[in-house]
Amino acid sequence: MRIGIDIRHLSDPQPAGVGGYTRQLLEALFRLDQVNEYVLFATGSRRTLARLPKFEAPNVRVVAVPIPNKLLNASIALTERPFLESVMASGAKTIDCWLFPNHNFITTKLPYAIMVHDLSYEIFPEFFTLKSRWRHHLARRIIKGADAVLCPSTSTKQDLMEIYKIDETKIYLTPLAVSKPPACPADSQSPNPNFPKRYILSLATLEPRKNQISIIEAYEAYRNETKDEIKLVIDGGRGWKSGHIFKAAKRSKYANDIRLIGYVDEQQKTELYRQAQVFVFPSFYEGFGLPVLEAMAAGCPVITSHTSSLPELVGDAGLMIDPYNVNDLKMAIKLILTSPRLRQDIIQKGLRHAQDFSWESTAKKTLEILTHFTNK
Repeated sequence: MRIGIDIRHLSDPQPAGVGGYTRQLLEALFRLDQVNEYVLFATGSRRTLARLPKFEAPNVRVVAVPIPNKLLNASIALTERPFLESVMASGAKTIDCWLFPNHNFITTKLPYAIMVHDLSYEIFPEFFTLKSRWRHHLARRIIKGADAVLCPSTSTKQDLMEIYKIDETKIYLTPLAVSKPPACPADSQSPNPNFPKRYILSLATLEPRKNQISIIEAYEAYRNETKDEIKLVIDGGRGWKSGHIFKAAKRSKYANDIRLIGYVDEQQKTELYRQAQVFVFPSFYEGFGLPVLEAMAAGCPVITSHTSSLPELVGDAGLMIDPYNVNDLKMAIKLILTSPRLRQDIIQKGLRHAQDFSWESTAKKTLEILTHFTNK
């Protein structure tokens, strides 16, 4: 079987959660499978294509077509042409199926599977720009036309069935994972001199859905109540309406103790998790919530929302709060930081729970799904 995989989104210089998912999945897939052939498809300027990651495997070939993405995307959006397989170089038309790890501008005559990470744009349209909402609206046709729809959680599966009326038999759960869970919990790591000695950590793209303003407000309330001089570190690239988050941090009476450090690479991210006193992730909606799993795997106690997929991801390995209630978040922070026994209990539960997720398992399930619907 020859499988085409769309990797156009991997040329982003600051890959977010979807980029991380795609790269980890493909690396695990190529370790697992040396039998099938894989054709990785990308378009863009030569500068854009130069940012693509390298995948080293004898059964993997990259087809990088120097076509401007804006031109290709506009054509697909307006005319539903060209088919992606026709854009590829010679020989690529013989692929048997596509795997689309991300919503993108897609047209094809071939069987395909698509990964739907969440339907946040349908449930909370107010968290998206008009341009983004239009682009995601185009995804509805692609998702409904798929031979197999992959999703990371039961919550997203239910959304697909209720909102898009996707037949349950076409939906497959393929949870995300962490690549190499650290062996040692946070307390055993030597401090990095670039980080504060004690800090609360938030890690997510800076945008309204991730609820960073509530984090800042809860941090202020905790400081006011306890006089604890712990710092707040907010990590994440700039998203839509991120300016409001910077303004909230600047207006805070504890502005000098709040650090917005921007996008960090994987190694720095792991160190941030390891050294943090607590990780807070009060997102309003998540299809999975990979940062929560990453924090647990790194031995960092987690506070997250009791909404969408997050309860099924965390179980009893973290504290759940109402993301609309700042006092809830403040109280959870106080519980973790003032109860050493509770903090250690959550750390140990998180470490054990994170071991239930692996990219190898996700890759195996994905390959089984591709093989199943292609051989029908």
